[in-house]
Amino acid sequence: MDKLQPSDIDGKFKDLPDVPYYREVGSCEAAIDRLFEGEAENLCEHDAKGGELYISYTALYKGKKCFIKIIREDNPYSKNIFYSYEWKLKENLSQYGWLDSVGAELVVPDKGAVFKLQGQLYYLTSYEYVHGATLVELYRDYIIASRYFQADSKRKKLLQSFRRCGQVLAAINHNPDAINGDTEMLFKQPVRLLLSDRNGTNEIYDAASDRFYLIDLSEEECEGNKGDVYSSLKCWLDNLTDLNIHAQKKYGSGKRSFSHLFVDLLEAFIEGYTDTFPIHDHEKLSLMIKSMVRDDLKEICQDESWLESFANLIGSRL
Repeated sequence: MDKLQPSDIDGKFKDLPDVPYYREVGSCEAAIDRLFEGEAENLCEHDAKGGELYISYTALYKGKKCFIKIIREDNPYSKNIFYSYEWKLKENLSQYGWLDSVGAELVVPDKGAVFKLQGQLYYLTSYEYVHGATLVELYRDYIIASRYFQADSKRKKLLQSFRRCGQVLAAINHNPDAINGDTEMLFKQPVRLLLSDRNGTNEIYDAASDRFYLIDLSEEECEGNKGDVYSSLKCWLDNLTDLNIHAQKKYGSGKRSFSHLFVDLLEAFIEGYTDTFPIHDHEKLSLMIKSMVRDDLKEICQDESWLESFANLIGSRL
């Protein structure tokens, strides 16, 4: 096993910390075996988008379940991602203990390595396995189930996940030491913790423990997220809008609109978000967030006219 040298890697993995470098292995499973020193058990590959570009596994290591992901260097979906960021978060994990006050935690890597397979460079990382479902999975689960039965328990779980998400995003965005009574100034401040890729698939909610896990913490260059509260909040709200529009396209119809669900989820999110600010005008803060959503819907409707009636239904309730 070699140490990773800057001369070995010219691409996206060059800024990684001091992780092992396996110059050539026979398979991804062989690389995992080396990473866990032959002690990984019950190794199971899971479906993942991108084929060889992105592969995921679960395994048992010393009695604990792990989640393992493998990313190929030429993966087009992560060309602007800096994988070293999550290792920096791991080094300073004790600084983020305040996340526990909103029932959240960062899922940072346990082990990592870089290896070559058939001349291609891969990045391998393992994480503690966390229970629950992503917000997108919870949303889809309710949408599908509600076609056939009332699904009240699934709806309740979905709303609670978005309420918790609001609390967590507020905690990430706002440093309590910098909060004053000026509501509009809140959005202009730098975020407390920069986590650029919050999109509904990188957040896992465990309803049994009411716990919120933040995953995929590598830093991504994103024109929309400039490190201030406004852009962080806007990126999340844009993804919420996209999630609902996608659901409307795939599962909805003229007789089955998800506009009411969109508003209910937004209200749950806002309730969680504003809970963080006892000294602020909750109504004003709520109106500011809703205004951001309305602006996003107007922009989308310019490109997709069929969404206008859907957006109008939402706008009538905001």
